[in-house]
Amino acid sequence: MKHNSVINGITLICSVLLLMLSCLVFSIRSGEDETPASAAVRPTTEVADEIDSLMSVATVTDVTASETASETDAGISYIAETEKQKAIERQEEREKFMNDLRRQQEEEAARKAEEEQKRQEEQAVVEAAVEPQTGTGVLNRTLGTVIGPSGKETFYNLDMSGVIAIMQSMGYYADYWVREDGVKMYGDYIMVAANLNIRPKGTLVQTSLGMGIVVDTGGFAATNPYQLDIATTW
Repeated sequence: MKHNSVINGITLICSVLLLMLSCLVFSIRSGEDETPASAAVRPTTEVADEIDSLMSVATVTDVTASETASETDAGISYIAETEKQKAIERQEEREKFMNDLRRQQEEEAARKAEEEQKRQEEQAVVEAAVEPQTGTGVLNRTLGTVIGPSGKETFYNLDMSGVIAIMQSMGYYADYWVREDGVKMYGDYIMVAANLNIRPKGTLVQTSLGMGIVVDTGGFAATNPYQLDIATTW
């Protein structure tokens, strides 16, 4: 709208100048018809100079109009390019914000999932750590699992030389032997594996097969801290 107003104004100026030029020419011609040749009239060269001056003004005005139009176009182009760049920057900022938001939501979800898993694991340990009631039954090769006086009992058969070496390094010296029923003994006690946080090595604990001594541990201790794994040859 501003660009059109400038063009219209310049066009009006050119029209006025042309009208003035036409009036001047008409006045000159009228003067020549009414004034004798010998009368003191304006020299032809002076009139020509004025006409050239008016033409120059018209030309300069036209050039100025063209330059103004070009500058206006350039200004409009600059404003359009600036707005386009701002729109691109706003879009980039919005995308960055959304990406950051999604990342935060994913991290929060992962954190909650990890906390829930940890809570469930702790709950399982707590539930398993409830000290069992005195049970019945005697562990044997046929009954692979029983509930003994100190909790769940299972059995395993592994080389005990490393276990014995560790017990001796801790100051527990005794003879290793195997009872007639296949139970491995360390001195007078049955060799058992247990949760070392509850029953450290050297702890005496009652089993369905007799008094045992904790000499080892196993993966079962993580899920059932009161379970005992009895060493046998079965």
